[in-house]
Order: sequence, then structure tokens, then C-alpha cells
Amino acid sequence: MVAPSTRSNEAAEKTMTNSFFFLGLVLFGLNSLKKVNLV
Repeated sequence: MVAPSTRSNEAAEKTMTNSFFFLGLVLFGLNSLKKVNLV
């Protein structure tokens, strides 16, 4: 099934947003771990 270009663009944007959000969560988690280890 081939999706229209507009829908694939929407999906790509959603995937990018999700990956950026996931990256932010991972970085936040790593920073929290570092703080806990330093204390």
C-alpha cells in the first residue's frame, strides 16, 4: 500500500519528533544518573 506524499511527510515529521523526544529523555536520564552518582 502506497501512502500519499503528504501522509508520508507527516509520518516522517512525527517520527523525527518522537526520536528527538526520546533523545531528550535519554539525556535527562543520564544527567540524573550522573547527579546521583556524584552525591
